Amino acid sequence: MPLIYAWWAENPQFLIMHDNAPAHKAQATSEWIKEHFRDDTFIQWPPRSPDLNPIEHVWSWMKNWIEKNYPQRPTGLRLKEVVYKAWDAVPDDYIQRVTASITQRLQRVREADGGWSGY
Repeated sequence: MPLIYAWWAENPQFLIMHDNAPAHKAQATSEWIKEHFRDDTFIQWPPRSPDLNPIEHVWSWMKNWIEKNYPQRPTGLRLKEVVYKAWDAVPDDYIQRVTASITQRLQRVREADGGWSGY
């Protein structure tokens, strides 16, 4: 069972959001989502919306950490283990800084008339 589904099954009061990345729009992904979630579970985003979700910065940090600490790309169960290690390695102050930057990110989106803001 994918991690997000396991989490949501225990927290159904929350809505789930994902961007319009090709992996999220793939037919297999869309079919899996329709099979496992209600239609009102996901927040709908316009196709070219600026990404203001702080988690994207955390994913990037984790990706860089994995590449630095595991030059041989892990796969399968090893990858899952490494992702958990990367998540545990994310510094709390980094998450706080990224979250606290929402005001600046929103201002940059306003200045870009809703387009790409550099974040």
